[in-house]
Amino acid sequence: DLKAHAANQSARYAAGEYPGRSPNGNAMYDRYKRWCIEHGRISNADYVVRYVRWHGGSALEPSLAPYLLDDGIEHWILWHHPNKTPGDTELDPASEAAVA
Repeated sequence: DLKAHAANQSARYAAGEYPGRSPNGNAMYDRYKRWCIEHGRISNADYVVRYVRWHGGSALEPSLAPYLLDDGIEHWILWHHPNKTPGDTELDPASEAAVA
């Protein structure tokens, strides 16, 4: 489901299924994608593994290109290092809240 979402974000935004980004957020996301191409076609996963600040296998960081959200709400991402948490791991919401 996540791969389907990632492949079809524009249509899902148009359908009102998620908030989208501001023009500045879209520009930042485009700069990020260009940077990744210019630096050896680094994938998003490789970027995350290399550049987020890991703490015991997890990292909580502000989004580089946040979605449009209500005032006072920020877009942060809780990452799990793939060497510590395989990508098919079923995450427990209570445990995730404790990590954050």
